[in-house]
Amino acid sequence: MPQLYRYTVLAAVQSAVMERFVQFIVAGGLALVAGLWGSQIAAASSQAWLGSVAVALVGVVALAIGINSQIEY
Repeated sequence: MPQLYRYTVLAAVQSAVMERFVQFIVAGGLALVAGLWGSQIAAASSQAWLGSVAVALVGVVALAIGINSQIEY
């Protein structure tokens, strides 16, 4: 395999990983903000409040996945 081709493929794979990281961070942040905002608007213990809390938890998980994917041990 030619040296230049090998580095080009490696760069493409690394940029795809970076894009996935950014997608998780952005989606997680938006879901967290939307969930927290919705939980403040809805009445406590209503279905809308529970749904908002679930959206916020999904946002936290997405943020954790995005951040954890970039940590090297």
